[in-house]
Amino acid sequence: MQINATNTLPEFLPPLRSGVEITKGGMDFSNKPTWVIQDTLNNRFFHLGWKEYEMLKYWRSIPPEEFVQLVKSYSLSQISMDDLEKMLKFLSQNCLIEQNYSILKALNEQQSPKKTNWFLWLAKNYLFFRIPLIKPNRLLDKVYPYVRFMLGKGFAFFMFILAIFVLILTLREWDQFTHTFFALFSLKYILLYGIALIFAKSCHELGHAFMCKKFGLNVPTMGIAFLVMFPMLYTDTAESWKVNDPKERITIALAGVVTETYIAIFALWAWLILPEGALRSICFFLATYSLMTTYLINISPFLRFDGYHVLSDMLSMRNLQTRSFALTRWKIREVLFGLKAPIPEQFNSTQQAMLITYASLNWVYRFFLFLGIALMVYHMFFKALGIVLFGIEMIYFILNPIYQEIRVWWSMRTVITVNRHTIIFGVTLLLIGMIFFAPWQSQISLPATLSYQTKTLYADTPAQVVQLYITKGQIVKENQLLAVLDSEKLDFKISTTKEKLNELQWQNRNTVYFKDHLDQKMILNAQINKTQTDLAQLQEQKNRLQIFAPFDGEVEFISHDLQIGAWIKAKQALMVLVNDKKIQLRSYVDGNKKDKTEIGQSGYFIPEDIDLAKIPVKVMKIVSSQPGIFSWQNQNKSHLKYIYESAPISSYVASLFGGKIAVNADKTGKLTPNENVFLLLLKNTGQLPYQLPHVLRGEVLLNTKQETIAQRIWRQILILWVKESEF
Repeated sequence: MQINATNTLPEFLPPLRSGVEITKGGMDFSNKPTWVIQDTLNNRFFHLGWKEYEMLKYWRSIPPEEFVQLVKSYSLSQISMDDLEKMLKFLSQNCLIEQNYSILKALNEQQSPKKTNWFLWLAKNYLFFRIPLIKPNRLLDKVYPYVRFMLGKGFAFFMFILAIFVLILTLREWDQFTHTFFALFSLKYILLYGIALIFAKSCHELGHAFMCKKFGLNVPTMGIAFLVMFPMLYTDTAESWKVNDPKERITIALAGVVTETYIAIFALWAWLILPEGALRSICFFLATYSLMTTYLINISPFLRFDGYHVLSDMLSMRNLQTRSFALTRWKIREVLFGLKAPIPEQFNSTQQAMLITYASLNWVYRFFLFLGIALMVYHMFFKALGIVLFGIEMIYFILNPIYQEIRVWWSMRTVITVNRHTIIFGVTLLLIGMIFFAPWQSQISLPATLSYQTKTLYADTPAQVVQLYITKGQIVKENQLLAVLDSEKLDFKISTTKEKLNELQWQNRNTVYFKDHLDQKMILNAQINKTQTDLAQLQEQKNRLQIFAPFDGEVEFISHDLQIGAWIKAKQALMVLVNDKKIQLRSYVDGNKKDKTEIGQSGYFIPEDIDLAKIPVKVMKIVSSQPGIFSWQNQNKSHLKYIYESAPISSYVASLFGGKIAVNADKTGKLTPNENVFLLLLKNTGQLPYQLPHVLRGEVLLNTKQETIAQRIWRQILILWVKESEF
């Protein structure tokens, strides 16, 4: 007797393998009875419907034709040879019937092309794998009588009352409770918190295990699983499928969360009565962080943790994800192509809507989860390996499922016809293609400032005002003397430096010692050169104490401190000179948009004030700006209109002043852009239609070459790749 690779029926049906048991499995979501096949040797479970159960009920090692007649004679199920062939294939592939070596080898060869190669297997399984540690069944049987009382309704009611009482007391200590939260994270407690976390998670798994014992089930293994290399405990509760009542299965699934909730209640009660110290902090940790992580991870129905099994049992629907995914894929194909293909399973409209919603939310959740995992593994390992692992995660977990579904669509191309669904789908694809591949954008927007030619004049060193030749509002000419300052300290430095220079020069002229010691003469010459340089710098500072007008303009502002006889601090703004015959137009562009700008590029300056008209402009120069070009220190906040007294015009585009360039401030007041920016110097190519305020903020719209969204995305990917591949 053999089963060949073409799945034809054998001459005699093979008998069921020893260790295969069939039990009643309760009702399914449509209130139809189900049965469970248990493979006791491999601890696997399979659910069957009524027709499949009827076939196994009368299973005999007899010819297939005779078996079909036998079932029809003794059962209401009218099976066919196709039904028998499907059942035999299922039993054979899952090794539930007796088979010799040649059959098993043929099955292995038949399934081998579907096996994942070792590289993809490693890429998938290093994210999650299990290591069984113990077989706890005997120990659980011995301990169960002592913990049985904690699994009943009476103990649950007691914990509920205790929880209310503890929460009321905690509200009275709420300020101290929140203070403990903020003072929690101390390095010396990390080890203790780790031990407490292991204790809580161990109790979580024991909760599952003892609840299984309550319903007479075996717990074959307990061990440790690794999720993205993060260890977590697990308990094999596969035998819970033997429980027919879904409420009891829900109890098993929730037992771990309930156990940790009990621990949190006791821990919070202990926190209320314990004195300050490590033990009190550990109790707080168990009552907050440990419980919070349990709720966030285990209650989610989108991963195959406790929450998923609870939802599956609430709906009486085994393999919830598989069935909902299959239904949703069918629905998508029907909406897109109108195939009118048979539905995978019969559900009412409410169940269909619920399953499709669940699958859709699950796919969205998985997309962000796998994206987060990809980013996590990228940052966990060194950069070269991180890039490889990131690519593997993106391809295998995100792109591969999409590719596989598109392959299915392609395989159905012969049955897809032109109809309302395909026309709508085609038009939608065309619109999406136009959005991504049509050259839509032809302008870029950059933050900018427009002002008259403005210069803030100040003293380099502390000095005293000797003469003041101008008043506010006065018109001055270029190189006109505006004020004279004097610094006795600077004069003293100049005098002492001159004396030192004269002394060094005298030594150089009159010392005969250097005739035989040239190295000493070289040192003296170096000192002379340095002193001459220092004297020149001091003299330059002295000259700058005479304030001249750098260009023709109007004195728009004079500091209140600028009076004859008054002392001026170093770098203190003295006056502001404005030339309303010449304007300054500056804009800033980051590295991502730098390639879109060029000298001679035209555009418009649009003021922030919507009542002002736009101005045609042209790019004249592009300058690379170094970090730290912004400054805001010593800003006189009571005179914001004179902000340029202490801050350059570029501060107007900084985020601190409501601008669009993100900056960070250091302790000295310097604002450093988060990214490298480039300064664009522009000029207006038309008439200025209005009088400018001190500084007019706005944006520059520059005309650029048309570019598609796809090109922009691809360029960003290349920029990111170049940036991250520098290792």
